[in-house]
Amino acid sequence: MKRVIDIADAYSATNNVELAASTLSSATDYLEKRQGQEGRSIVSSIGTVAQAYGRLSSETAADAGLSRLVALLEAEVEANEAEISGSRLATTLSQLSVAQSQQGNTQAATALAEQAISVLQEWEVTGYIVAQVATAYGYLEDTAAVDQALVEMTQLAINDLDSTDPLGPVAALRAIATAYQQIGNFEKADDAIAIVEEKFGDSLFMLGAILAIHMDLENAAAQEATIQKMFDFMPLLLEAEFTISDVTAGYAGITGLVEAYIHTADDVKAQERLTQLENFFTKVQFEPQGISAQLMMLVSAAVQRGDEAEAQRLLEKVVQMLEIVEADSELCEEACAGLISRLARGYSWLEDDPVKQAGLDQLQQIAADNLNAEKREVINNAIIRARVAR
Repeated sequence: MKRVIDIADAYSATNNVELAASTLSSATDYLEKRQGQEGRSIVSSIGTVAQAYGRLSSETAADAGLSRLVALLEAEVEANEAEISGSRLATTLSQLSVAQSQQGNTQAATALAEQAISVLQEWEVTGYIVAQVATAYGYLEDTAAVDQALVEMTQLAINDLDSTDPLGPVAALRAIATAYQQIGNFEKADDAIAIVEEKFGDSLFMLGAILAIHMDLENAAAQEATIQKMFDFMPLLLEAEFTISDVTAGYAGITGLVEAYIHTADDVKAQERLTQLENFFTKVQFEPQGISAQLMMLVSAAVQRGDEAEAQRLLEKVVQMLEIVEADSELCEEACAGLISRLARGYSWLEDDPVKQAGLDQLQQIAADNLNAEKREVINNAIIRARVAR
């Protein structure tokens, strides 16, 4: 189904609205044929197609398609209610509501959003699904009704904050804050954020989620204050004597710190923060290939910030690590291919073509000197793709 939607979106992007509408209509035909089949619920697929109809620039085709999808959902719930989860149903109702709003169908959008919040209450659905419903309400025009619904969902999120996965209710409060902002109630948007900050403001991991909220709401001052609070944790991290077994992909919000560096507005502060991250990754007792993986994360971050000079410097540092690994034939057999592949991807991000090609030439030579024929072929293909990447 995703490929069909991608095709429809591609047609829309090239202003071929008729073919886009025809593709979505065919997708709906397919869902209608599958409707009611035991063990094959189509509820999620209905939501996916609805999102594409919401993006369609033909109101007539979108209205007809969305009407078919709403009828299809009603029939599917009636036929397979026992197999449909409340989470899935609330999500799809929310997606249909947003699509109707995008097409200007206020009454239909409101009715679907009301059904979605009823599912939340009846099925006691929480977490990320509350965020979906809150998003739908952010598109509605009746501010009094929206406010009432958001108050109810805020309480659902608060009740869920002590769950084993607090990111779910935080995502809900993020969507609630955004919805309040959409209807012009900035005070209540701030109140929703304050709930998260009061509960999780001392957690580096959760500060990343708080930063995302401030970015959504385009609050530059709060964004910088949160970033600074995150980097205030760095001295503690540097003193912690971590080993590789301590540091997983999301440990202590490390990935969030990298994101915080990317979104630092001031270039001088950004440079200081990049240095802190580089020192941390170097100090943690990774194997050489582990350090390189972390530094490649910083290469990507520097590119996203538009700091190509730092990206080049970090790539050169990782190449030096590769040369250390290369000197140990047994270690190289195990790790060189992965390191070269990462570096090739990193060089592909550079805009300075001579630097990129020179770096890739060096990697190709290291591969030729150290890898067997099968691994060389894989690396050569990766390097070819990197050479032409833009």
